[in-house]
Amino acid sequence: MIEATTLGAAFLAGMAVGVWSGEDDVAQAWSPRAVVEPGRPTDRSRWYAARDRARSWVPELSALEF
Repeated sequence: MIEATTLGAAFLAGMAVGVWSGEDDVAQAWSPRAVVEPGRPTDRSRWYAARDRARSWVPELSALEF
């Protein structure tokens, strides 16, 4: 799937106007062609280190918590 954001917005809009009554109806209306699982464990420590290095790059955003 190239654009999952658009599909998600369409499903939410459909639920808002009553096309589908909830997530279960949406799940029955569409199923993925393939499910991709990560091939290696997530290395969150590297992400945290990069985040900490970047915190001061834009001072106006440095006070935001992630």
